[in-house]
Amino acid sequence: MKIDKPYYTLAIREGGKWMPEFGDYSRALVLNERYEYWQCGQYHPRHLKIIKSGESQQDIEAAIAKLNQSETN
Repeated sequence: MKIDKPYYTLAIREGGKWMPEFGDYSRALVLNERYEYWQCGQYHPRHLKIIKSGESQQDIEAAIAKLNQSETN
């Protein structure tokens, strides 16, 4: 997968699986969103990850699947 313009996604781990929650082209904006989730006490920092992928839904789903697969191995 070649990434022309990176897209950043905040992934949240719930029920033992990572799921996409929020995404944007601005990493700073996604970092801010991650901070907000952590500050409100909903999630522990280890349950929040930022991943980089292409912008299509397929690219995002593939990156999430890879993240989930790496957690099970």
